[in-house]
Amino acid sequence: MKTLTTAKAKARLGAPSDSVLRTGKPVHFTRGGRILEIREKPMIEPFDFPTVGDMPVGNVAAELDRLAYVARPENANL
Repeated sequence: MKTLTTAKAKARLGAPSDSVLRTGKPVHFTRGGRILEIREKPMIEPFDFPTVGDMPVGNVAAELDRLAYVARPENANL
């Protein structure tokens, strides 16, 4: 893999990158018979609610869990 310094990368990719940011349209170019594309990556907004596993258990679900616990043979009172 060939590495570039920041200054060299900016000199080579600065103008196409600025064009993408200005117009919103991707820039395509070819290299070795293949097509490459520079485009802006969309930012994903974080969700403000907890994941399913972190949500509080409802009353019905808690009662069902309690009944299932009591119904297990190893938990039965003899």
